[in-house]
Amino acid sequence: MHGLTPILTSETFPTTFRYSGSGVSFGLAGVLGGMIAPSLLAKLIGADVLHKWYYVPIVYGVYCAAAIVALLFIRETRDVRLEDLDFHVSEGAPQLRIAAANDEHARNEDLPLSSESHA
Repeated sequence: MHGLTPILTSETFPTTFRYSGSGVSFGLAGVLGGMIAPSLLAKLIGADVLHKWYYVPIVYGVYCAAAIVALLFIRETRDVRLEDLDFHVSEGAPQLRIAAANDEHARNEDLPLSSESHA
């Protein structure tokens, strides 16, 4: 998980917010994960660890399900350059350039998004 987190967060946030966004989200995840699971497990298991051990995989299974649901709502950035993820001002309103890049890619499906060769 920790090896994939920097890759995922670098593609999720625009360049101007990339370091702050990934740091804050990773920090909040650590605080919430470290705060909820131990307290909940202590309440569920109590002193009878031998007979109530099954709560541990159940709680972490719920964490995994929550992560999968969260990943379903993250936009796909497979064929998009990192520069195209940045905000820009167009006609007075901030918009993401990713929409324009995806539209252009849809019109020219046989052309890559960049002039670089893809191996």
